[in-house]
Amino acid sequence: MHVDFDCFFAAVSSRSRPDLDGKPVAVAHSRGPSSEIASCNYAARGFGIHNGMWMKEATRICPQLNVLPYDFPAYEAASNEFYNALLALDARAIQSVSVDEALVDITNLCTSEDSLVEEENDQVDEIATLIRKDIKTRTGCAVSVGAGSNVLLAKLALRKAKPAGQYHLVPAEVLAFLAPLKIKDLPGFGHNTCKKIEEELRCQVVSELRQESKERLKKVLGEKTGQKLWEFARGIDNTEVGEVTVRKSVSAEVNWGVRFETQKQSEDFIFNLAGELHKRLAAQKLKGTNLTLKLMQRRADAPLEPPKHMGHGSCDTHNKTIVLGVASNDPELLGREAVSLLRAMKCPCAEMRGLALMMTKLKPVEEDEQASQKRLSFKTKPAPSVKPVPLTTVATAMKPPQMPVKTPLSKPPIVDLTPTMTQFVVPSQIDPSVLESLPQDIQEKILLAQTKKQAPQPRAEIVEQYKPVPGPSRDYSVMPSSSQLDPEVLASLPADIKAEILAEYTSARGGQTLLPQSPRKNRIIASPSKKRAYNSPSKKRPIGGAGPLVGQGPITSFRTRLDRGTHGTTSTTNKPGPPSPDDLGLDKDVLAELPEDIRKEVIAQARQDRERQRAREAEKQRLIDIKNNSRGLQLQKRLKLPARPGKPLLQGNTEIGDVRNLIVNWFNSCREDGPHSDDVGDIILWLKKVVLGEMNMEKAVTVVKWCEWVVQEGEGDGEWRSVVKEMKEGVRSAAMERGVRMLDV
Repeated sequence: MHVDFDCFFAAVSSRSRPDLDGKPVAVAHSRGPSSEIASCNYAARGFGIHNGMWMKEATRICPQLNVLPYDFPAYEAASNEFYNALLALDARAIQSVSVDEALVDITNLCTSEDSLVEEENDQVDEIATLIRKDIKTRTGCAVSVGAGSNVLLAKLALRKAKPAGQYHLVPAEVLAFLAPLKIKDLPGFGHNTCKKIEEELRCQVVSELRQESKERLKKVLGEKTGQKLWEFARGIDNTEVGEVTVRKSVSAEVNWGVRFETQKQSEDFIFNLAGELHKRLAAQKLKGTNLTLKLMQRRADAPLEPPKHMGHGSCDTHNKTIVLGVASNDPELLGREAVSLLRAMKCPCAEMRGLALMMTKLKPVEEDEQASQKRLSFKTKPAPSVKPVPLTTVATAMKPPQMPVKTPLSKPPIVDLTPTMTQFVVPSQIDPSVLESLPQDIQEKILLAQTKKQAPQPRAEIVEQYKPVPGPSRDYSVMPSSSQLDPEVLASLPADIKAEILAEYTSARGGQTLLPQSPRKNRIIASPSKKRAYNSPSKKRPIGGAGPLVGQGPITSFRTRLDRGTHGTTSTTNKPGPPSPDDLGLDKDVLAELPEDIRKEVIAQARQDRERQRAREAEKQRLIDIKNNSRGLQLQKRLKLPARPGKPLLQGNTEIGDVRNLIVNWFNSCREDGPHSDDVGDIILWLKKVVLGEMNMEKAVTVVKWCEWVVQEGEGDGEWRSVVKEMKEGVRSAAMERGVRMLDV
């Protein structure tokens, strides 16, 4: 039996309105023109109104239509009473179809070993009447009952029983009942299948379909679809009531309200949609290996905003599948792969109107597999407390470094007062556990740096640190190096203290005056000197250094002086002379404090650096010119060859990866109905063009092997396997035409 409510939503919503009896009634969320009708009674259907019609059209053809709002609590209560009445029958099996219809196997209630056929038929009619009365009493709404010897006949009998009636299709009347039915009236066959039957078999009704052989139907529609249609035309259906259908896919789709302004919004949306897919997989305790992204893109000729507010409108649908390494339902993995698929489609975010994710090749998630993750659970070690550093250790680390005593030199070296950087930057927050794992000396340095950073040294202590030790005999070997003096600290000292510190370093270094460098400028300390002949030999470097101050070699070369126009002091031309200290970026005030010989050496070194920099730039430009010239010569030697013919396209695709995805989508969309002959001809023609035109035999063989693998993994029927054979024959014939002999594809 197939038991179904008559206009469930409309009947339940209007049962408390007796004034609407016999009047057209519809259920929708509003009476607005863009509202859709969810349900309507038979009085409204008499005007041509049907479920899914827009309210604008419905009110046009039926102005007196009564529109009622949704009443979900009432629907739930009526559905519960409906199934309570069916459960009270104690039938053999009950299969829920929806909230308002169900299939019931009553074989145990109407048949026995010694019962006659007429008695069984009478028993079926009595049970159907009992069910209708009981549900009417419980819910106040009418139901219709169709009965037959199998599920197919029960569904067809229900259509004749409506509205508020019952019909029993007995076996003797089956063939006559089915003969005038249109093929599209058979359950389970959609528009595309019926169109193919009409075009290739020239059949529209069941009686015409019976004239075709089973083999003919299988060849046109595929192995499974052809077999099923041949049986349905004769009233044969082996489906069992309550039969559990193995789930082959789990999906999550949104095709309303999809509007994006940026690519990030679309990627965040698809990532969240992957999370919803994970929840549905986890609820079913499933995981999968094949993840498919379905994208609905606004058709080029469609308006930006469809007639239905925020609907998807007219769209082109694109599919792309990726095969995961292992079966999984991990949300992070699904999200990353979904975003990658979305990026690969390269669809403008403003054109997206619908997105869906589907997982296929499902496998059950075993409970023991969930419990035994391949991870080792280590006990977390409590964070150790920071041990206080002894004051003696800190005091030792704060002492200035011991400098070896050197023999006084005739020319003290120039002291570089540029602030030095530490080897590493001490973070503001130190992890105690990380600190404890470091060596003891490193711990002390980090704690010392952290102490200096958090607690600034008082001004009095700074003065005391840099104040020279009084007394006639001073040990300069224990003084800190001049490079360790902090210019910012020296600048903050009083003038008398700063002068005294600098005087101590002058005495220690043989009379050289030390000035701190400004932290705001990174410059060389120098002083102005008297003009001398530009071609005079440069001063020798100071004694005690390992080399020149910056570089080695003369101040300038002959070519550099030619470029500058300075050939010596004997020249009487108006060509520019050597650069002045201002041009070199030297501070006159600082240069004035230096001794004469040191000042000259600093200026000479700065000029030498300037000339070397110019020489490097000139050499760099010369190499660029040589490279450009060589490119010009190479361009002149190139030969213009005729352009190679373009690669053949298969529905706009030519790369192997895109063709593979196209084959997978083709197989998934036509798995049940079988491939269309035109599609098979197109792909075989493309393979021949690849072999003959593109001259790429390996590409054609790879595509054929991929198609064969897809058919095997998808458990394709004999029709799909014959398609693979035709593809192989096409490649072989193209190879023979090209003059290549192939043993196997």
